[in-house]
This record gives sequence, C-alpha cells and structure tokens, in this order.
Amino acid sequence: MSKLVDLPPNERKLVKCTKFARIFNINDKYAIKSITTDFIVAPHNYEFEKSILLKLRSAIEESSNLEKGAIHIIELLDFGRNPADEDEVELLFPYYSFSLYEVMRAQYKQSAHQEPKRKFNPYYNLTTDVDKEGTVTGTKELIYKNYFDVNKYAYKYFLQIAEGLQFIHHNGIIHRDIKPHNIMVDLETDLLKITDFGISYDTNDTKQTIGEPSERKITDVSSSIYKAPELLLGVKNYGYSIDIWSLMILVSQWFQKDTKIISTTGKTVSETRDDFYIPAIIDDGTQDGQNGSDIRLLLSIFAKFGYPKVEDWREVSEFGSEDAFIGMFGEKGDGKYFKYQSVEGQLQQLREFLPRLDEINDVPIREGILSALTKMLEYDSTKRISSDKLVIELASL
Repeated sequence: MSKLVDLPPNERKLVKCTKFARIFNINDKYAIKSITTDFIVAPHNYEFEKSILLKLRSAIEESSNLEKGAIHIIELLDFGRNPADEDEVELLFPYYSFSLYEVMRAQYKQSAHQEPKRKFNPYYNLTTDVDKEGTVTGTKELIYKNYFDVNKYAYKYFLQIAEGLQFIHHNGIIHRDIKPHNIMVDLETDLLKITDFGISYDTNDTKQTIGEPSERKITDVSSSIYKAPELLLGVKNYGYSIDIWSLMILVSQWFQKDTKIISTTGKTVSETRDDFYIPAIIDDGTQDGQNGSDIRLLLSIFAKFGYPKVEDWREVSEFGSEDAFIGMFGEKGDGKYFKYQSVEGQLQQLREFLPRLDEINDVPIREGILSALTKMLEYDSTKRISSDKLVIELASL
C-alpha cells in the first residue's frame, strides 16, 4: 500500500480546488485530497471523513468474497499531515481520470444541423455570433442534445450505485452528497466508485452523534437539485433515504433529451462547458441561467408531482417546518399528488418526464427501471424504497 511520504511533492498536479479542499493528481496513479484545518464549517469535518473512510476500508477488507457493493467505494490508501503546511491534512486515494458528471457532460453535443436559439438580453449586442477563434461575441442560448447511451450504461450504472449505497448504509453511514460529481468512473471497466465522504454521517460514531444528534441533524446537506424534499422542509431526523432520493434524481438525468447553456461575450464555446447544466426531472432555477435555490427546487418538485395533505406527510407535520409548509401550500394538498394516483397512473406520469426512457430496447429492463424510480419518488422518506430492496429489485431484472 502506497504512503504519502513516498510521493514526491513536485509531481503533484492541481486538478480541482474548492472552498474546503484541493485535489491533486500524482502521475495519473494517485489522488491526494488536501484539506485545510483552520477553516472548518459543519458538516465538513476532516476527522469524521477520515474515520468513515477507515471504517469502510476495514469493512471492504473483512467482507467475505467481497460483497458486491464494496467494490463501488473509493478506498483510502493513506492519510497524514502535509509536511509543507501543518494546517493541512491529506487523504490518499487511487486516481480516476473522470467523474460520472464529466462522462455525462461529454455525451451532450450540439447538433450540426441546428441553429442555436438566441436568448434576448437588452444588455448585449445580438447581431454577432462566434468568431474564428471560437469566442462568443454576443449572448446566445446554445442547445445541446443528450447522447448518453442508455442501453449500454443506464441499468449497469444504476445497479452499481445502488449496490454502493447498500454497502455504505449497511455500515451505518449516510453519504449526504450523492451526485454524479462524487462518483468516479473507470472507463476501461465501466466500474463506478462512490467518493467524497466529506459531509457524510456515521450513525454509529459517538463523537459525531454527540455534536450532531440523530434527531437534530444538519439539513444543509446534499447539493442543488439532488436534495430530498424532507431536507427542504427542515426534517432533521432524516436517514439513509436522502441518498435514495439523490440517486433517483441522478438517474433521471440520463433520460433527458437536451439542455441549454447561455454563452456570453468573451467566453469560448468550450469554456461554457465548465459550468454545463445537466437537466434532471426537476430543477432549482439553475437551468434558466440563474443561481439555484431551495425554494425554487421545492416549487419544481411540487409542480411536477403535486403535494399531499399535511396529514399524509407526517414527518413534516411532526418533525419539520409544518407552519412554513401550511403557510405556502395550505393543509389540504393540491389534489395532484403523485402517490394519490394508481400505480399505473404513477408509471405513466413518470414516463412522460423521462423522454429517453423508451430508447431502452430491453423491455423488462426499461420497465424495471421505471418501477424502481417510482418507488424512490416518495416524499415521505419512511415509505421510500431502501437500498436493500432497491438492489434486490434491480438485480432481479
């Protein structure tokens, strides 16, 4: 097993920088996550992240015949202080060149026969286009079509992530930030690895549960469109089900037809792909070129799938922001709640929001994915399908 001390510092290549960490590539073989310790904002915590990674590593090593889900978890190779900066701690992992987000993004291509729609903006001159160097000289709305191969990857990737979550959940851990950016892809084997446990929650770690009691967990977790509805409504005693909701949103992204990006003066077309928006079954406002928000996300969920009577969403009425919910939406629901329909009605409605689903040629796989997503699309997390049942359902297809 490689050690941090054995890796020459001059071979580090910075590949990503966030508010809380920097990621380095070492000769395409190792990745180092360098975390500052003088600026810690909960739920980010290096000690908890390290503890969770060590726990999962031990579980992987001890699993008999290597439990299927174990191979879908990133393995911590080493950890320690940065010798050049005592305020930084480092985690060593195997290196993977691409995240699932990057793989998904690469499948969006602008049609060669499509004239991009221009978006009206009075502050820009729209008489210009793209110059010879590929620089956008006006404001344009560029439409990109999704060519993600749903026949080759949808079922395979869905099952792998579900198995990874099952393994994590079996070890008492809520990931709390499932999104394609946090899943790495081995392009040679199509093997997926769940990574980034920086805000994960270990239900069995006394140190973590003392500082963040299970009944009063932090709700500012998960990212943008991947946030579960209970988080948006202040339910603090949430559990593993928030990961299931996030996975449902992720899978829905594979079945969207196209997306739009707003290119503005001074950017090259390729540069606009750095903040490329991959659409999902719902949105938080980001798709319109604005900053996303939780309220817009909640409104989008309710616009697509309706909302129930307060009495039918007990975790909100008992543990969440019931007054806020009633103040905005009332007590009686809108009569359009997804789960008030028959199973057939739910399947039909969901199918309409997944326009590329019918491209899957294998009928049992296609219908099985649709059925699984329907069971994941539960507002009440206590009724949402568990990772155990999800794996069983998918593996039976």
